[in-house]
Amino acid sequence: MQTEFINLALSKSQAMECLGALLIKSVLEDELRSERGQEPAELSPLILRLATLLNIKEKVLESQMDSVEEALWEYSWFVFTNEWAWFRAQQEAKKTAGQSPVKETELEKRAEKIYKIKFNDFVKELDMCSQSQKNRKNKNVEQRKGADGR
Repeated sequence: MQTEFINLALSKSQAMECLGALLIKSVLEDELRSERGQEPAELSPLILRLATLLNIKEKVLESQMDSVEEALWEYSWFVFTNEWAWFRAQQEAKKTAGQSPVKETELEKRAEKIYKIKFNDFVKELDMCSQSQKNRKNKNVEQRKGADGR
């Protein structure tokens, strides 16, 4: 079997954009592999080739990977908070409807209105949950330190 080759001319910024997309793909694949209990994959030869062509050093490439990972986590948090707020808005819309029969479209409209009005309150619920978990962890650490006499 013969390998087919193509020629591709890109500006440096276009090549950087391609590299960024490949880094995103790599981070996502590694995260999925981790969830499955697998080891991270090696960087693809294409990423390494592009980095070489762009004269990007290994430390800079690692820094870019970290930036991509951080951006993906930020995006994930945004999606999660959005979904949480929508879920909570639907809960409240159903709660306000009570036992009275309400059309699904009316329920959706109520949920949308609640979502817009109370979005920040719903996100604060998540912040409070994470804060209470931190407080519990700190309390457990303090209790262990106290038990050890430190």
